[in-house]
Amino acid sequence: MSIVHVVMAVALFATITLGGVQYISADAQTRIRIGGAAEAGFQTLESAFRARQAAGLPAPTVEGWEATLFPAYGTKPTPPKDLAWSYGMDTTGTWFCLSGTTQDRPTREALDRLKARFAEGLYTVGEGCGGGAGTPGAVAGTYWVAKAAS
Repeated sequence: MSIVHVVMAVALFATITLGGVQYISADAQTRIRIGGAAEAGFQTLESAFRARQAAGLPAPTVEGWEATLFPAYGTKPTPPKDLAWSYGMDTTGTWFCLSGTTQDRPTREALDRLKARFAEGLYTVGEGCGGGAGTPGAVAGTYWVAKAAS
């Protein structure tokens, strides 16, 4: 065996032993994709909401929020698979929600991880939008753009 083969064998062994082969699980890829889309979507929705406020107009109504905000104040974000955007107002404030009936663990984890990206108290994850009761097993990430003082 030549010295070149020995050096290559040692280098290959060291790479495998020390570096190893790194794999990213499918769940991690799903969490990253959904989390990124959700965060970008909430930011887009808030930007459209704030642009309408800056124009001196009142908050959109729940029934017509999409037509009121889009395309006049931006482009409506596409929700991740099996989820949908919604908008609501109640005594707790005004919010946008990303929700679905999916039982997918990576989706729930992706929405849960967004809590660290937003100011405390402005984002929650539960079974229903706006912090309300929802369908058991459903998932809903709610981001408040205006929150009532508690």
